[in-house]
Amino acid sequence: METYTKLLEVFKHDLKGIEKENNNLILMATGAITLCEKALETLKELVRQRDFKSQLEEIHFFKNVKPHIFGTLIYYLKLYDIEYKSPKGRKKQRLKYFNDQMDKIQNYYNTQVDFCHYNLNMQTHLDEQYFLRDNKGKCFHIDICDYVTEKYFSTSHDGILATLFAYNKLEHYFTYKINQIENNQMETTINPFKKQSKLQWTGTPTELVEMAYSLYASGRVNNGNVDIIEVVQGLEDLLNTKVDDPYGTFSEIRGRKYSFSIFLDSLKESLLKYIKDLDDLKGKKRKKDS
Repeated sequence: METYTKLLEVFKHDLKGIEKENNNLILMATGAITLCEKALETLKELVRQRDFKSQLEEIHFFKNVKPHIFGTLIYYLKLYDIEYKSPKGRKKQRLKYFNDQMDKIQNYYNTQVDFCHYNLNMQTHLDEQYFLRDNKGKCFHIDICDYVTEKYFSTSHDGILATLFAYNKLEHYFTYKINQIENNQMETTINPFKKQSKLQWTGTPTELVEMAYSLYASGRVNNGNVDIIEVVQGLEDLLNTKVDDPYGTFSEIRGRKYSFSIFLDSLKESLLKYIKDLDDLKGKKRKKDS
């Protein structure tokens, strides 16, 4: 399991480098696609040579490792194709084009409602059915990248999970494009995810996810009428950061032995200390003035 996890971390690091260095979407997509293909070929060879030591390792691979890389590949292949084919004509045409793309994503979600809920709610009771190859059953067709759906390298749902990962990212992109067109902003292929805020998150991704889920669970954002990924993306935009796998990170938080709220506990302590220091300073000033 450790080998696959390390490979995923290297992939994430290299992908960040590509996204940071390339401000043009087409160039970014081209570099990312090449990176994804190489990473998947490496994973395929590893699985072919050493396979998995346990069912737990196999489930982890097909739920947390392969879908992230496969999903990134689907995302950039789709993004490249959509950006290349996007109309350059009237505002109405461009809006229709991207709204149609949003509808396609929603239609896909509608075909996978139960699994979407399973994934969003971080459930695990069907993992053996979804993420073990022996229980593959029907092979769900993915319209691209069939070479990563070979029997020894796929389960019934790792491709679906990868597609959900990709489509979630595409939703974010389409929302940006629709807002850009509606506000009559100049069309460009420059990276749409470039942040405007001057704030910079200097904590860990895990701490940000802990904060995001706390806000989500509290119902304090949009009166609770919001998805967790929207909360995460809002914090990412505000704080100029990126969380690669919020669902997987939250799963790690749920697996803690001692406290699910390490970061929130530290925030509380910091606030109390700050207030106490202010009160102490105020008290010293009173004594000095008296």
